[in-house]
Amino acid sequence: MDFNWLKVRHFIKDSLNVEELPGVETVLFMIGLQDLGIISTNFTKEQKVEITTLGTCVVLSRYGYFEKRGIDENGWPIWIEKKTFSPANEMEEQKIIKEAIIKYFEENYDI
Repeated sequence: MDFNWLKVRHFIKDSLNVEELPGVETVLFMIGLQDLGIISTNFTKEQKVEITTLGTCVVLSRYGYFEKRGIDENGWPIWIEKKTFSPANEMEEQKIIKEAIIKYFEENYDI
């Protein structure tokens, strides 16, 4: 998994032509932005948190934790929780999320 996680991070770094490898939160934010479909650089701090949460919903939907139900009146995706995501600890949570991100990129970007 560590190798595949590094591949995803390098793919994003190279695609965006940035100097540093992105972390989990940055990757989830980018996935959330893609799900949102709105291009802007003027998001509030609260909106950035919501976008990261969208990214989390997208990747964890592959494990049945969330399901997309539509779009709200402001154009934001609506996700509902199907089952509780409650890993035993932070380490397990990070592992599951990284695995889900890897699957997302394998399925959507053939990495």
